[in-house]
Amino acid sequence: MFVSLFVPGRTGSDVAAADGSGPARRVTSASGVGHRSKGRDVITLVPTVCAEEWNRLVDQPGGTLFHRWEWLSWIAPLLSCRFFPLRVVHNGVSVGVAPMLIRRRWGMASANIVKFPYLGPVVPYELVTATTSVVLRWARRRRVMSTELCLHPDTPAADGALAAAGLEEERVETFLVDLAGRSESELFAQLGGDARTAIRRSAKRGVSIRAATAADLRDVLPAAQNEALVVEDPYVEVLGDALAAGQVPFAARFATAVVEDRPVGVSITLGEGHSAVGWLGAVRRADQHTQAHAALVWDALTWASAQGYAALDMCGAPDPGIAAYKRKFKPRVETYLVGRWKAPGLAALRGLT
Repeated sequence: MFVSLFVPGRTGSDVAAADGSGPARRVTSASGVGHRSKGRDVITLVPTVCAEEWNRLVDQPGGTLFHRWEWLSWIAPLLSCRFFPLRVVHNGVSVGVAPMLIRRRWGMASANIVKFPYLGPVVPYELVTATTSVVLRWARRRRVMSTELCLHPDTPAADGALAAAGLEEERVETFLVDLAGRSESELFAQLGGDARTAIRRSAKRGVSIRAATAADLRDVLPAAQNEALVVEDPYVEVLGDALAAGQVPFAARFATAVVEDRPVGVSITLGEGHSAVGWLGAVRRADQHTQAHAALVWDALTWASAQGYAALDMCGAPDPGIAAYKRKFKPRVETYLVGRWKAPGLAALRGLT
């Protein structure tokens, strides 16, 4: 419904020193992880253990709930990752953050390859390229074989900002529904005709929405999500268990679509700051004809509006079909930069594993 489920895994240490093997230490250009551009312009990465300082630096254009300390430290062990909190320092002044979630599997490491959006550096736009260069160097020195860095649409970075740092770059769409200043009837009226029809049909086909129970989160969400995946994810239940335990560190709406007292789908909407995010959602394949998807989206929109959020970010789409579906709700479409780097020969190496 919103975004494809990421792969959770074992639990473990969630916040690590920058070198991954002991007390946090400063990373400077003398150690090979810094950037010097014109004159005496220097960027360095400095590990931090202060959540308050981290969140203060996230509070700038491009910072989202997915960058906040509470989220990263909570989600890291569910993804079998270690969270490396790197503060970005420009000419001696802290200007932003570079969160790194490192996962090691089969003797190889990846960085920030997760299925929630916008994970990447949060810095002033004029420092994006230089910061990305330093972050990539940091990752390569730790034998990371593949890295993904994203920028939120609120970071006005120009095309080429990530490519100039050595990443393969593309622009990705995301879909936002504006909520501020609209009553529920006005919000419904602004949706596309197909979306309004789908919501009405869901009611006629017996779909109702209620708050999700712990059992819904443990059982229905993983089952529905696995049906939507090309390859079943054996670890998806870890996320369901964490959600059922009420561990999400932000305001959240857990909603279940029900047909004849039978739960058929679940959605998870998160809220923080000025915006809400449609994070996860899935409906059992056999029940998709009921338009329960549309009912869950409408529930997310009305919940976010009632909570006073200015917009609901429906996030991107893993394929053109889902993108076309989200466009039925007449969202504001924005784009953001995604950069990827892979070590030479990685594809051949994976073929041997």
